[in-house]
Amino acid sequence: MRDPIYSPHTPISYADYLAADEASSKKHEFCGGAIRAMAGGTPTHSKLGTNALGELYSALRGRSCQPRNSDQRVRVDETGEAFYPDALVVCAPDEYSSFDRNALVNPTLILEVMSPSTREFDRTAKFASYSLIPSLRDVLFIESNFVRIEHYHRENAQTEWFYRAFYRRADSFSIESLQISLSLEAIYLGVDVPDALLAFAELRSE
Repeated sequence: MRDPIYSPHTPISYADYLAADEASSKKHEFCGGAIRAMAGGTPTHSKLGTNALGELYSALRGRSCQPRNSDQRVRVDETGEAFYPDALVVCAPDEYSSFDRNALVNPTLILEVMSPSTREFDRTAKFASYSLIPSLRDVLFIESNFVRIEHYHRENAQTEWFYRAFYRRADSFSIESLQISLSLEAIYLGVDVPDALLAFAELRSE
């Protein structure tokens, strides 16, 4: 089936987006009144997403907060936008949008694996929209070209975001809202990319 194509300069309704997304063989996100086709995945992107999801599953097994994979759509009801994070965690009970019965509205953690083509969008427009989700406490951005994880955390929807970044495979960090710890070694297991500090040093020497 041929995917529907919409001009990014012609706003469409959420109902039109849903019809297009559900009729398509590919996933699409809805941002700024336009449909945005998701970039094709790479083996590295897939490994990082799978590793991270596995670590979240292991850390949260048997708990009331559980991970979901990239098939779970998230709607930001305040903006009417919808996205497919690479992984997320939701704490029971799950809540779904009255506008979209398949779109979760109360994630606690959202995780995105970034590539050069998506990095700017993920860290700007998408993060700004995610920030309007009242339940959201943590956002993780995982680099796919080198070892780096950026962690944004806030205590509640009214407080500011705090930022931390981790650059070495030997690093690990805590997610206090879920009372778990994640290891960069485990997330980057089997992924042949350099540590960020080494990559930056090589760039400076060129």
